[in-house]
Amino acid sequence: MSKVSIIVPIYNAEKFLDKCINSVLNQTYDDYELILVNDGSTDKSEEICSKYCNTKKYDKNAKIKYIFQTNSGVSAARNKGIDIAEGEFITFVDSDDYLDEKYLDTMIKAQNNYNTDLTVCAYVNYSNNENKHICKAFPQTTFYCNEEIQKEVVPRIFYNNALSALANPICRLYKAEIIKKNNLRFKENLYYNEDKLFNYIYSQYIVNFVFLDVVLYYRLIHMQSAMRIFRENIYNDSLNAYIYFLEITKKYNVDMPKKTQNRYFIELFIQDIIKTNICHIKNYKEHKEKWSEYYNYIKQDKIYDIWNNLNLSDFENYNKWKIVYLFLKLHIPFMIDVMYKIKSIIK
Repeated sequence: MSKVSIIVPIYNAEKFLDKCINSVLNQTYDDYELILVNDGSTDKSEEICSKYCNTKKYDKNAKIKYIFQTNSGVSAARNKGIDIAEGEFITFVDSDDYLDEKYLDTMIKAQNNYNTDLTVCAYVNYSNNENKHICKAFPQTTFYCNEEIQKEVVPRIFYNNALSALANPICRLYKAEIIKKNNLRFKENLYYNEDKLFNYIYSQYIVNFVFLDVVLYYRLIHMQSAMRIFRENIYNDSLNAYIYFLEITKKYNVDMPKKTQNRYFIELFIQDIIKTNICHIKNYKEHKEKWSEYYNYIKQDKIYDIWNNLNLSDFENYNKWKIVYLFLKLHIPFMIDVMYKIKSIIK
């Protein structure tokens, strides 16, 4: 059997942590180590972790490793887990999510059958009101190798939609040898898109890939989820992520199609910023200030040319964001507010 290191970064996750840990302990595949990295939680997360490490009920799981570090961010927590991981494979689980009991079993069997450097499964986004959405990288089980990876897999890392099964570090089985031999780590000074960029770098070292059309991972979306948190420095974070993306592309001599570069730009500077930092603001004055700040940021030399030369075809079939872009280009962002209000009423 192949040992798997399961790395769980934790920050104030007391409401969800028991369910997450138990979903690991109940796996039908037994050759694993569970690495819990507490990133400076101030709630009862440490108490919960200690319970699983120290009580007789869980003696059989002495293989659980627990680390507490001062709050340094999710990237630092994942990197700490990588540093001490002893498994042949590494998988990441967020502390508010949980696994199907056959997650490891199915992923390892697929890795053995296809002999892959990267195995990915489908996952479910769900909320407390039971809304569910299945996220897939491809419509069905799919295998790629060599140059097909750069053509078919890499571009999908940067699509923030139903294809985001490739954007996240979750629901993936990585080879530890590739990560450690090439000193691959999550960039700790990036607080935005650091997971996409880690996957982008990892993809430069693999020769084969398989996506499994089976749901094995359950991802909870709630008001404290990273994707819903207001980000005060989102503009600089987005710019730093994009610059790093271009540096990686140059370093690895990736022949990245302009369409893919533009698509990632759209994700960063149109979709995510508007969704997380502008359209949720209800105060009119603050809203107006945010739009002004957005326009001033877009005018920077580093990104203005890209912004100004986007093609509507870069948005593919996402008509909502085509409309948003046109409203922005015409300097009538209030129409975006109207569109979101109508959407919320319809819901």
